[in-house]
Amino acid sequence: MKKNVMLMMAFLAFVTVTIAADPVDATKNKALAEKLMDSMRISQTMTSTLEMMKKMQMDMMSKRIKGKDLQNMEELNRSIMELVSRELSWEKLKGAFISIYAESFTAEELDAMIKFYESPIGNKLLDKQPELQQKTMQLMQSIIIKLMPEMEKLARESAEKQKKAEPAQPGVQPAPAAVK
Repeated sequence: MKKNVMLMMAFLAFVTVTIAADPVDATKNKALAEKLMDSMRISQTMTSTLEMMKKMQMDMMSKRIKGKDLQNMEELNRSIMELVSRELSWEKLKGAFISIYAESFTAEELDAMIKFYESPIGNKLLDKQPELQQKTMQLMQSIIIKLMPEMEKLARESAEKQKKAEPAQPGVQPAPAAVK
């Protein structure tokens, strides 16, 4: 029995040492992941995506809301987008992105992706990315606008159900059910 436990512990120690990431590989992967982020133009992509989101939100609001309500919603939207832009800035997320890619891919995989994004076809994809994003967002916006009346109806129905479920007298809780 003792011999089996000792063998099991030795095996687990071997497996643990074998599986543990080599610090040199981790450092190499982080450097490759950072180079990949640069090759993929992630910083520019994030900036343009946030700008498109702002525009899409404003367009949707202007089609649905008028007058003073629109002005209030625009102000709220600007505040929210400033918060989102600040918290989702590349400066804040860069380290996390690098770690995620470094942990998710081998050095060989990262190197292959770098080669792709630095190739003519990879550059073509990156050059077309803003156009693709804009067209995709326009498609999504048109779908959401069509769904708005139904979503508003669902929200009203949900609010009505909630109102009916509330007790008639505020602050009065129903008696707990008897335990048998």
